[in-house]
Amino acid sequence: MTAQDLVLAGSYDYRVIAVSVVIAIAASYAALDLAGRVTAARGWAWLAWLIGGATAMGIGIWSMHYTGMLAFSLPIPIEYDWPTVLLSLLAGVLSSGFALLVVSRGKMGALRVVAASIFMGGGIVALHYTAMAAMRLAAMCRYSRPLVALSVVLAIACSLISLWLAFLFRDEPTRWGLRKVASAVLMGAAIFAMHYTAMAAASFTRSAAIPDLSHAVSISTLGTAGIALATLMVLGIALLTSLVDRLQEQRALLGELFEQAPQAVVLMNGDNRVVRVNREFTRIFGYAPRETLGRRLSDLIVPAEFREEFERYTELVAHGQRVEAEGVRQREDGSRLYVSLVGVPVSMPSGQIGVYAIYRDITERKRAEEELRRSEAYLAAGQKLSHTGSWAWNLSSGDLYWSQETFRIFGFDAAKTKASVAETFLPRIHPEDRPRIEQALREAPMVAGNYEVDYRIVLPDGSVRHIHDVVYPLANEAGQVVERYGVVRDVTEGKQAEEQLRLSHDQLRALTAQLQSVREEERTRVAREIHDELGQALTAIKLDVTALVRELPEGRGPAVQRSQSILKLLDETIQSVQRISTDLRPGILDDLGLAAALEWAAEEFEARTGTKCRITMPDEDITTDPDRATVLFRIFQETLTNVARHAKATEVSARLAKEDDHLALEVRDNGLGIGAEQLSAAGSLGILGMRERALKLGGEFTIQGVQGSGTTVKVRIPGAEPKARGVGT
Repeated sequence: MTAQDLVLAGSYDYRVIAVSVVIAIAASYAALDLAGRVTAARGWAWLAWLIGGATAMGIGIWSMHYTGMLAFSLPIPIEYDWPTVLLSLLAGVLSSGFALLVVSRGKMGALRVVAASIFMGGGIVALHYTAMAAMRLAAMCRYSRPLVALSVVLAIACSLISLWLAFLFRDEPTRWGLRKVASAVLMGAAIFAMHYTAMAAASFTRSAAIPDLSHAVSISTLGTAGIALATLMVLGIALLTSLVDRLQEQRALLGELFEQAPQAVVLMNGDNRVVRVNREFTRIFGYAPRETLGRRLSDLIVPAEFREEFERYTELVAHGQRVEAEGVRQREDGSRLYVSLVGVPVSMPSGQIGVYAIYRDITERKRAEEELRRSEAYLAAGQKLSHTGSWAWNLSSGDLYWSQETFRIFGFDAAKTKASVAETFLPRIHPEDRPRIEQALREAPMVAGNYEVDYRIVLPDGSVRHIHDVVYPLANEAGQVVERYGVVRDVTEGKQAEEQLRLSHDQLRALTAQLQSVREEERTRVAREIHDELGQALTAIKLDVTALVRELPEGRGPAVQRSQSILKLLDETIQSVQRISTDLRPGILDDLGLAAALEWAAEEFEARTGTKCRITMPDEDITTDPDRATVLFRIFQETLTNVARHAKATEVSARLAKEDDHLALEVRDNGLGIGAEQLSAAGSLGILGMRERALKLGGEFTIQGVQGSGTTVKVRIPGAEPKARGVGT
């Protein structure tokens, strides 16, 4: 008899193989589901799910292997050593527990999953070959090394697939999704392939040795069915427990989400009676949950005048429509509030359509909106009264916002027009001002500060309006200007008033200058007439009186005395005429020029008031036309008059100089010093006259005073070549 004749030919019961495949797929699905429970659990619950899950999965893998082995039959009796069988079960439980421990981690890198698959694959290989070692039969078992190696590789690959899929689907919801079922089938097929590859590696030959049957048990067909059924029951119970736990967890989570919702939430049944309210509902409306159960929501929070509207909303939701609205509701204490409400239809366990309603208190928002509307109305009214508009320009998007008054200022209807730089702003700019404005728009992103700009616009009727624009920047965190905003004001009336005022001022100044010129001419004429005619007449009278006195006979004492008195009075009158003529127009100004006239005026002032008056003249001669000479002389006269009246000074110093192309006169005193209130007083006509005299010739006039240190008067006028004067001028 050859060795080939001693090899026992085995066979498989395909019905039992099918059962093993079902067990493998069921175990795989249980692994995917239990992995999620281990991941979600914490503390003692995690440990309980790890142990329970490892036991259920271990039993499933162990049962699949033994069912597969029981499907194999030989022409000799086969029994199993039950301690070894239990040892193989322990290997399955431990490898399953390790697998659940790995996939429950937060992260699973490539190195970790490879190491874990080697460990788990080794456990499955240990389970299989330990189970093979539990066989008791009158035969020798030999293994094909290549097939054994292949079974080990398949076990590791099976473990790798199992771990990866379990990690991937551990957080999937409990539903028979195609992806999860397909993954379970794939895992089951991998386990199935590994087992039957390992079975193919074994061959049995007859042996005369009697096997050790001290702890051996025989498994019948009924026992096989019992193992499979018990295993499926264990796996089913594990899956059912996992499902119940998920449902309880989701129910608790939904309940907590319901209670912790930031809005007031109420659930009503098909009869529109309250089933449940959350904490925010109690906080906003004041009703405790027990006070709301079974009552109609309209009786609790809906004012009587709004119930018809509420019933209409409820009817819409009952027909499957979502409702969003705002309205007024009332609290338990009767106070009212604005709310935004959302009504959503939900299916109740009874099959009726219930209502899931969400309420949010918007009272503060409504108040803010009302305040905003009121502020906008006030702003619009204020802008309209002041002819002032506002605007904002986003530099990145180019969007332009105009207030209603801005539209009105630029001649647009705000209801029909959208503001745009290219379509509404620039087309209105006056052609002469447009290049300047376009340049400002291009430079807007680079200008950091605020500024003001004036320009003109042309309205559709052809009228020109003057605009004053105040521009402000708005920068981002990086300091870049991203927006410009500002206010525009129609200043046409103001510009016109300024122009009228300027014209009036110019006319008044011209009139003043003309009056001063006429006054000066009249003073010159009167001075000459007094000097020439009245002086000559008085001189002639004096000569005649003198001749009469000489003709009086001697011895007429009273007549002689009276005639002497008359002569003395004539002399005083002639001196008064000369003084008056000089005050009106000193002849020295016309005859000897400005410098001599100033020196004469200083001497006269010192002789008349006793105040020292020193004047400094330049080395070169000062020659100028009569108008400028008259202006400087009159200002000097008026300054000395003010010193005599108000300064209480003891010394006055003056300086006449030629500075570039200007004549400059400076007068200082050491008196009390003029104050700011005196400079701005309405009665300071002398100062106003001096300033106007200087401005008439395009000059500058300044006066400064320091309390207790005196006053300084400076006048500076453009010089001119002297005009030729006729004889006697």
